[in-house]
Amino acid sequence: MPQIEMSPIGERLQAIAKSRNLSLREMCRLLEKHSVYIHQLKNTPDEKTLKIIMDNFPEVSLRWLCTSIGDMHDDLEEESRVYKGNRIFEKRK
Repeated sequence: MPQIEMSPIGERLQAIAKSRNLSLREMCRLLEKHSVYIHQLKNTPDEKTLKIIMDNFPEVSLRWLCTSIGDMHDDLEEESRVYKGNRIFEKRK
């Protein structure tokens, strides 16, 4: 059976999980998603999922997560916002 290639956003979620020693299954459970969610994700997660990520991984740069720009743990003020559609998500301090 051929291996399914993970999308860039899925790879970033996998990196977050790995940084906390979580399996992908545990990460999906935390995100309240099906166990294959990360493998199937093609675009930026929905608003509810982004909020769960922000609440559980406050050290993670949302800019990096959504765009791959910068580093996973960037702590710059201007990188504390992420735009999704017409909504702005503020990273909690």
